[in-house]
Amino acid sequence: MISGMSVAAPAPRCRPARTSVLLVAVAFVVLLTSCGLGARPTLQAEASSSVPRTAPRPRSKGTVAGVAAGAAAGGTTPGAINVGVVGDSLTVGVQDNLPRDARDRGFTVEIDAKKGREIPEGIKVLQKLAPGKDLVVIALGTNDARVTLDAKGTSDLIEQALAAAGDTMAVLWVNIYRDPKTDVGKAAIRFNEVLDSLRAAHPNLTLADWAAVMKTKPKLMAGDGIHLTDEGYKLRSAWLADQIVELATRLQPT
Repeated sequence: MISGMSVAAPAPRCRPARTSVLLVAVAFVVLLTSCGLGARPTLQAEASSSVPRTAPRPRSKGTVAGVAAGAAAGGTTPGAINVGVVGDSLTVGVQDNLPRDARDRGFTVEIDAKKGREIPEGIKVLQKLAPGKDLVVIALGTNDARVTLDAKGTSDLIEQALAAAGDTMAVLWVNIYRDPKTDVGKAAIRFNEVLDSLRAAHPNLTLADWAAVMKTKPKLMAGDGIHLTDEGYKLRSAWLADQIVELATRLQPT
């Protein structure tokens, strides 16, 4: 060792610059991850709510569910929906019983019936009766179904009545029945066939098959082959009230 001379310790070796850069990059990634940044967006499947098209729903301020509940509970929810009924003498025969049957099942009803009424007159009544109603019943056609009324004439009458009720109105049309062995009976069958065929073009139209009821209960018809016995009118009233409840329940919003 030389006197008076000091020897410095060797300087520490510096880490390669690329190592420092790598450490900084790793720290940056860790920071981003901890802050929730830089994450890859993921697509979340949304549940589809495909609702099948149905006839127009009742526009009641109350609940249509109340109709079914009222029927099950003996009429505990009156006034759930407001129904208008336009008819001829067959509706005249039920107008004493139908309001009570409606009340027992939880809905209110306004009836406009007249003996001998035909569809053209009924159209004028519909234009006044339908506004504000949740559901309309049309019980017409018995006085229109003549031998001279062809399919086109029948279709035109029904189309006009449906237009008077409105495209957004739920319509329950009661079909007709006459003795099928007579000429007017055959005309009634033709009327019902045309009425049934129009359902495809009118999703708001539902049929109440009174003809099917009468085929199983012919003794309910009076001697004139058109009107009903007292028991027949009682049955028609209760049956019609049930048909209204069934339709209103089916149209219940889900």
